[in-house]
Amino acid sequence: SFDHLRTNPDLAKLIGSEQQRLQQTQRKHWASLLNGEFDQDYVNSIQLIGNLHYKIGLEPHWCVTGYQLMLNRLTAQLIRKNRFSAKKLVRQIDALNKAVLLDMEFVISAYHFAAHEALHLQHEHVDKSIESFKSAVEQIVAETDESIVEMQQTTATLMNISDDVAQQAGSAAVASQETSSTIQSVAAAT
Repeated sequence: SFDHLRTNPDLAKLIGSEQQRLQQTQRKHWASLLNGEFDQDYVNSIQLIGNLHYKIGLEPHWCVTGYQLMLNRLTAQLIRKNRFSAKKLVRQIDALNKAVLLDMEFVISAYHFAAHEALHLQHEHVDKSIESFKSAVEQIVAETDESIVEMQQTTATLMNISDDVAQQAGSAAVASQETSSTIQSVAAAT
């Protein structure tokens, strides 16, 4: 089936140099499935397959295609093996269909669970980033508020100094006028 999958360039890229490992994993999983060994190893295998499919980007429709190919091949084998016993053939095809479709449902569910978990982690990351940004903005606003208060205080101080300088300038002007009058009086008296 991997040779058939490699005819698609996108799938060939996903499979890459991992074909042998993937085939071994697939054989082990299918052997467990076809032997009816629905134990914890089987459950772990389902989760591993779903996670790997998600991780490498193998979308569920490719998974369905793979199951269809395997189901066709297994059905053909059953027909060859049981061609003289129609009742037995029907029972075996029925059992095969149930097992394969259940397995496909589990793998796709594991894929969706992995996708959901990845999305959940991404949302948590975004929420943390938003919170961090919010804290940074709040700190900047607080620092800006402090700067505004300091500027208002500085402005008030400068206004007071300016008023003092204006008063002193006014006093100096009055004193200057008085001095000027006194000098004129002294000059006139002289």
